[in-house]
Amino acid sequence: MRTSLVVTLFLFIAFRFSLAGETVVVGYVYSSMDKSPLPAVNVYFEGTQTGTKTDEEGFYILRNLGQENKLVFSSIGYKNQVITIRPGEPVSITVYLREDIRALQELLVFPGVNPATLLMKKVREAAASNDIHNTSLTLQSQEEELILMPSGKTYISGRFEKWISGMIDERDSSLFIPLYMAQEGYYHKGRKVQNTLNRSTLASPENLMILMEKLSGSLKTELNFYNNNLMMFGRNVISPLSSAGNAFYRYYLIDSISGKEGKQYLVRFRTKNPKNLAFNGEMYIDSSTLAITQISATLPRQANINYVNELSVDQQFSSRGSVWIPKSTELKLGLNYSVQVDSATFVPELYVYRKVSTTLSDSAIYNGEGFAGTAFQKEELEYKLAELNDIPLMKTARWIADIVITGYAQLGKLDLGKVYQLGRLTEQEGLRLNIPLRTNELFAPNFTFGGYWGYGMASKSHYYSVFTGLKLPFKRKTVLRGGYTDDIRRTDYEYNDYMVKENPLLSGDVDIANTIISFTSTDRLNKRREWNISLSHDWNDDVETSLHFRSNRYFENNQLPFVSISGTDPDYLHQSLTLVTSF
Repeated sequence: MRTSLVVTLFLFIAFRFSLAGETVVVGYVYSSMDKSPLPAVNVYFEGTQTGTKTDEEGFYILRNLGQENKLVFSSIGYKNQVITIRPGEPVSITVYLREDIRALQELLVFPGVNPATLLMKKVREAAASNDIHNTSLTLQSQEEELILMPSGKTYISGRFEKWISGMIDERDSSLFIPLYMAQEGYYHKGRKVQNTLNRSTLASPENLMILMEKLSGSLKTELNFYNNNLMMFGRNVISPLSSAGNAFYRYYLIDSISGKEGKQYLVRFRTKNPKNLAFNGEMYIDSSTLAITQISATLPRQANINYVNELSVDQQFSSRGSVWIPKSTELKLGLNYSVQVDSATFVPELYVYRKVSTTLSDSAIYNGEGFAGTAFQKEELEYKLAELNDIPLMKTARWIADIVITGYAQLGKLDLGKVYQLGRLTEQEGLRLNIPLRTNELFAPNFTFGGYWGYGMASKSHYYSVFTGLKLPFKRKTVLRGGYTDDIRRTDYEYNDYMVKENPLLSGDVDIANTIISFTSTDRLNKRREWNISLSHDWNDDVETSLHFRSNRYFENNQLPFVSISGTDPDYLHQSLTLVTSF
C-alpha cells in the first residue's frame, strides 16, 4: 500500500511539473529470490551518463530530457535487466532482479571442492530469514561515538593495528587527544528508526561540532552484512555474504566449535584483490540456523574509500530463540586527512570509535564497558573535553572559528563585526575604515543594540548606522527590530534578496571581501537614508514569518542622476512592506 502511494505521488508531481518532453521514471527494485529491496542498484539510460542508484528501500527516481528509450538495471551478483519505455512520459516501473549464476559457478560440486564454498552457499540461501531487518521485531539501540586525534609528539609505527588490538591504551593523554563524543538511543523496526530516545554531543573546541557531526553522519551505523553491499562514505563495500561473494572472496573452513548455543563453524575470508572494496576477516556461523553469530572484518589499506586509511568492524550476535540479534557492533576507523605527505611531514590522523548496542525493546541495554567500547569512561571523557576547551590554544581556536562561522569577534560583552565591514575601497570614499559593534548575550540575553561608524579618507565624510533588537516574552521566539542608516550603498543593493538568502556572511554590498582583498573598487554607489522596522515570529520549529517595513530616501550621484517629468530631482522616497515566510 505504501509503495503504491509513494509511486502515485511521484508520478502525479512529475506529470504536473515536468518539462515538456522530459522522461520521469520512478519505482522500486527487489530481489526475485526473496522479494527483499535491493539498495545501490544502478539505474541508467542505455548509452548515456544519466543514472542514479536505489536507496535502502530499493526506491529510485530518474529524469531525462533525451529521447533514449532503454532503461538498464544492474547490480553486482545480479543479471542486468533492460526495460523499454516511451520517452517524454512519466512512468512507474518495479523490477525484480535475478541472481547471476555465472558469478556462482564455484558452488558446483566437484571432487575436492572447498567445503567453505558449500557452506557459504547455504548461508546465503538462509540470509533473508536470518536478517533481523526483515522481521517485525522492535529493537532498541544505544549508539556511542568517540573521535580521537593522535598526539604529534609521539610517532608509533603501525599505530592503528596496535590500537585496535589493545596494545596502545587510548587513555594516555600523551598519545591521544579526544575531540568529539556523541551518544544516542533510539527504537527501530525493520530498516527504519521509529523514535529517538536521547541524543547528546560534546566537542573540543565546541566549534568542531558541525564538522564532526558531518563526518560521523557519513558513516553507516547499521552495518548489515546480510546485504550484498555495505554503504560506507558513499561507496559500496562487498559483503562476504553477498550473492557475488565468490567473485571477490576466498573462503576457508577453519574449524567447528561446540558452545552453549550449539555447534558453530569458523570461516575465514580473504579478498581476492586488495584493491577491491572487500574485507579480510572471519565469522562464526550457527550450524542449525546458518546465521552469523560473530563477524570481524578489516578493509585492506590498498582499498580506496576517500580519506579512510584503515577500517575495522566487529559484530557480535545474541540468540533469542531461533533469531540472532546483532548485540553489539564496533566500528574503528583511521582517517588520514593530509593532502600531500612525504617522509619528513607529520601525517595528520583521526581515529573514530563507534559502538552500537542492540537488544529487543522489552530488554534493558547494559553496557558495563567504557564509552564506545574504549578504555574511557563517559565522565572521564567529558572532563577531558571540558579541560581541553579551557586551554589558551583552544580558546584562541574557538575565538577564530566564531569569527569565521558568524562573522563576529567577541570582545567581552561586545561583538566586533561583522568583520567584512571593517573596511572597503570605493571611488567616492577612497579607503574607508569602519568600527562595527554590537552588544551580545553577556550584556543582556533578550536585548541588543549596536551599529557602526565609518570614515572615507578621500571623501572626508562620516557615515553611520544604528540598530536595536528586543526578544519579546512569548513562548515561541518573537523578535522586534529597528534601525536607521545614513550611508552610501551599491545602486543594485537588494534588500529582499538579502532576507531570503539568510547568509550570515552575505551583505550584497561593497565590503572588504570584494574590494581590499581583490584590489578593485567601484563607483556604482549612491547615498541613502534608511529607516526600517521588522517583527519576526517562529510558529514552530520549521516555519518562521517576518514582516519588514522600510522607508528609504535615495540620492543621485554623478553616474546615476534622477530625472522626472518636471526636471532633475536630487532624491526620491521609496517605502515598502514585505512579508517573508521561511519553511
